[in-house]
Amino acid sequence: MRRLALALAAGGVRAASPVTALAATPPLTGSFAFEDRFTVQPGDPASCSFPVAFDLQVHGRFQLFLDAQGQSARLLLHEHWTGTGTANGKYVIEHAAQNNKVDLSSGASATAGQIHDQVPFGGVVIHDSGLLRFDGNGNLTFEAGPHQGFDGDPTAIQEFCAALS
Repeated sequence: MRRLALALAAGGVRAASPVTALAATPPLTGSFAFEDRFTVQPGDPASCSFPVAFDLQVHGRFQLFLDAQGQSARLLLHEHWTGTGTANGKYVIEHAAQNNKVDLSSGASATAGQIHDQVPFGGVVIHDSGLLRFDGNGNLTFEAGPHQGFDGDPTAIQEFCAALS
């Protein structure tokens, strides 16, 4: 959801009023690309006992649907990213592909896709795959599939951190 928030902020997308009915107007469409750099600190969900710096290249496409009054009603976002997570002179490779759907009047959202981190020339150390749904307050309402990072799976987190130790 962090990347979704960045993409929404970059595009200036905001909810304006409650949705009454989707108009027959074609959606506004476009694409985006940006570099996302951030550090996961110890104590954050799915973190190691040391900071892990991520450098990701993100790109995707969006469709913004308008209601009958021309106000933003729903956003569909398809994004891919790839990059690295580094710490202690070592790195993992992160790949992801996700589809996000956001109801801009209620704030409810759903994310379907996968994210995985793997050791160079090795196996996957952490994997999130499937569907997550959230209410307008960001509370998880439904989960399908394994989400080792999102759920903070201790064994997967331990393997991830060991790869960077």
